[in-house]
Amino acid sequence: MSNNKTNEITVKADSGAIPFRFEDKDGTVYASCRVNPADPRLLERFEEATSYFEGLSERQPEISTAKDIAELDKQLADKMCELLGYDVHDELFGHVSPLTMLPDGNVFISLVLDSIAENIKPAIEARRENAKKLAKKYTARFENE
Repeated sequence: MSNNKTNEITVKADSGAIPFRFEDKDGTVYASCRVNPADPRLLERFEEATSYFEGLSERQPEISTAKDIAELDKQLADKMCELLGYDVHDELFGHVSPLTMLPDGNVFISLVLDSIAENIKPAIEARRENAKKLAKKYTARFENE
């Protein structure tokens, strides 16, 4: 902790957030975000978002005009903000939109979701195990009474 001249207190603590950077083949970063696997509501929001995204395939015939696509693109960006728990419009979608078609045929938002899902699961599991160990440590003395 530090106290500067304006009486502002700065506390530095590692939140455990995992930074994600999306780069072009030449190494230029075109999008980024941070995901905190310690966020207690992250899994709940991820399940809600997954359900929402899966439901899009059922609504696909309703999306036919440029206006429909633009509205869907905005909804997808908003849903990512909800999922991550902060406004990611600029840092994640400032240079590419959720529906940007990638060379492999996927859309950008699929790459983001797949990358997050693949990389946060081990972190969440490790934190669960640590929480169990901590709970056992503090409840062990009561088990023998």
